[in-house]
Amino acid sequence: MRAGQSRTLLNFKEAAEERERMNQQKCVTDSIQDVDYYLGFVRRNFDNLLKNDGDFMLRKDFYDGKVVIALDVLHNGKPKHFVVNKDNDGYFFGTHHKDTLKALIEWHMKSQTPVSEKSGCKLLTPIKRPYYLLQHNSFKLVKMLNDGSFGGVYLSDFKDNGGIGKVAVKTCSPDSFEVYSKFMREVKRMKEFNHKKWVFCDEFYINNFNGFCSIVEFYGIAVHEGPLLLAMEFCRHGSLLNYLRKKDGQLPQETYLRFCIEAAEALNYLHKQDLLHGHICAKHFLVAAEKVLKLCDFNLTDTVGNIKIEELFKQEIYSDGKKPYPGYSGLEFRTKVLNNNCQQLQMPEKTPIAVKLLVEKCWLETPLVRPDISTILKILKDIEMRTPKSDTSIQSEESDEDDSEGSADSYDEGNTDHPQSEPSLTFFLYYII
Repeated sequence: MRAGQSRTLLNFKEAAEERERMNQQKCVTDSIQDVDYYLGFVRRNFDNLLKNDGDFMLRKDFYDGKVVIALDVLHNGKPKHFVVNKDNDGYFFGTHHKDTLKALIEWHMKSQTPVSEKSGCKLLTPIKRPYYLLQHNSFKLVKMLNDGSFGGVYLSDFKDNGGIGKVAVKTCSPDSFEVYSKFMREVKRMKEFNHKKWVFCDEFYINNFNGFCSIVEFYGIAVHEGPLLLAMEFCRHGSLLNYLRKKDGQLPQETYLRFCIEAAEALNYLHKQDLLHGHICAKHFLVAAEKVLKLCDFNLTDTVGNIKIEELFKQEIYSDGKKPYPGYSGLEFRTKVLNNNCQQLQMPEKTPIAVKLLVEKCWLETPLVRPDISTILKILKDIEMRTPKSDTSIQSEESDEDDSEGSADSYDEGNTDHPQSEPSLTFFLYYII
């Protein structure tokens, strides 16, 4: 047999073994996914759900490069972690075997036999799955919107309490710990921004929502099996970048200014929490049904101390989506900025004078004299107060044809290049104006 044929057969064998392993894992998952104490594919950062000694939960995790089922138990005030074992006699922790994992857990609870003699951990109270951990069978993917950083992004029907609503769903196939970690990092940020519980009522959501309206809403995750699903608000008009290009200068001045304000509000909200988005641009803002902006794509979001800050950004909106500095790659442009070899963008003629003056302040070389985002927001709101409303603004908003159902094509464009900066609003204003 030739070496090439041998490698091919080996690859087929490895693929078959991988399929068998995944099928076995799915059988385990199917047997426990309906119990409240099985959380799915989550990491140890869910240990805070364990409050009292004997509280326990089951979850999937990575261990020694493989996906395993893990048991977490609080013992003497500290979480203990155990890998579920399986052999020909069934599932076990110590010596006692049961045919199913659910039966094994129930036996340990009833008999009060410790999970292991050395640990002395006893199973007393199963914790309930948090409301934001959803079931895969609640989703029906309707169509693909675009490719994301981790997998496809879909428009999906979601069923809850008998109601059906539309959500956007990011998918992730956690084939490595790195991919899984990046996905869960975005989940963590979105959950922090959207502290709420929600139910369906007459095909729309009623929210106990303590988050922020300019951040795309987080509904939950489905992590019982692959692919992992992140459910969030569906913004029917898609990315701001494509929305502006489609309108091609036909929006009233009030709308351009409102977009600037809503973008600044979103950034101000993040900065108050010492967070930097990490990749502010028009394609990472979505336009919701009410024509309001929603900031999305938080897989690069980090604390202020972890990202180098340069004031790079302020001119995206008023150019209706035209690319600033055409002919330069992102790396070339970043080099020019860091070397102070970058000319200020010329704002389009239609830009209000007050906005042009604000942009000039954002280009000042000394960081301490440049306005921060809270100052930018205040100035923009002052400009809005002084700007007379045109007669065509309401008509233009209402006549916007509702033909973009399902066009939310930029929830995540898959761009993972870290810009190593948190821009102000310079380029963003340029795109809007």
